[in-house]
Amino acid sequence: MSLSSRQIEAYSRQIILREFSGASQEKLLASCVQIEGYGLAAQTAATYLAGAGIGTLHVAPEISEPGIFAPLAERSEDTRIELAAPTQSPDVLILTTPSPAPNRVRLGVVIIEQNPLGETHLTRLPAAGFALACPACVPREENGATIDPAGAAIAGSLAALTAIRWITERSADELPSRQTLRQGGSTFSDNQLEPMRPCNGPLPAAIS
Repeated sequence: MSLSSRQIEAYSRQIILREFSGASQEKLLASCVQIEGYGLAAQTAATYLAGAGIGTLHVAPEISEPGIFAPLAERSEDTRIELAAPTQSPDVLILTTPSPAPNRVRLGVVIIEQNPLGETHLTRLPAAGFALACPACVPREENGATIDPAGAAIAGSLAALTAIRWITERSADELPSRQTLRQGGSTFSDNQLEPMRPCNGPLPAAIS
């Protein structure tokens, strides 16, 4: 596909970036991202992705309507909002609930969660690294509530940025990672991602 003059104008703020291009924008417009969950982290991620021009966003009904942000449909006329799970593998899955990740994704999974201490965890699992740490074998927090809104919003924006990088092929060699933001903090710290070993269970299918 090629960008129309309207799309070039609408996304000029990112097309002009040195690490971005018109071809990058075309990949975003042809992409599909699923956000499994709701709450501030999910809503923030969805808002950023819609504004960036993701082709299709699969979201829960709770985050498609106005909240602290405008309705998703108003963010970009190029983004199609779907309230059901995709029938085909999404490019990226962003998970903000304690539920297990679906087992088919093309590029990777991003997990956002908070524990009762208000710590926000951001886990990036690129599909190329599923043999080291897959969505099924990474330990998860039991609590799914938003305790630290600021942390949830920051994590949501970083999850969206991660999805954009993966879709535009800016991080092909990225390894699985897990970062933590303590409540009231402003900087994520790296912490050991367990298990960092070949997974003994069934691996999610990374398909093209």
